[in-house]
Amino acid sequence: MKMKWNRRYTAYCVILILLAILAVWLWYTPGYLKELKRFEPVTEGLDDASAAMTEILEALARKDQKRLYEMMLIRDGTEYQKMFGPLVNDSDLLPLELKATGKLAHSHRSDNISFYYRSEKKGQNYQFVMLKNGMGEYKVSEIGSWRKLPEGI
Repeated sequence: MKMKWNRRYTAYCVILILLAILAVWLWYTPGYLKELKRFEPVTEGLDDASAAMTEILEALARKDQKRLYEMMLIRDGTEYQKMFGPLVNDSDLLPLELKATGKLAHSHRSDNISFYYRSEKKGQNYQFVMLKNGMGEYKVSEIGSWRKLPEGI
């Protein structure tokens, strides 16, 4: 018995091919993208950045929202709520243990320094990205959190 090819089978094949292309696009990471995410440890020249990070941690402990707002690179209420809102309202955040200090290997900013902390109570890792503002002071640019530390830390 011969099966007749019709439009329905053609549509199924097209959908299957599109799903395969979508899967490759989502889960395949080329080597050059991994190189752009490469982390380099930084151990020298951290005095200013470490002092700024210490101020941020002290302000988090005191829940001093005004000081945290002043320590932001871009002062915006929405950005403040996105970055510091969950941290200020979380009583299980502190103490944070410093895991590593580093920067991206391929960054156009030489002052791009990241502090990687771990909260044992929450089982969460945090990255505080510090950049210099126009006056040469380190300010927090963004804060990220995830369960597993990045490679190289």
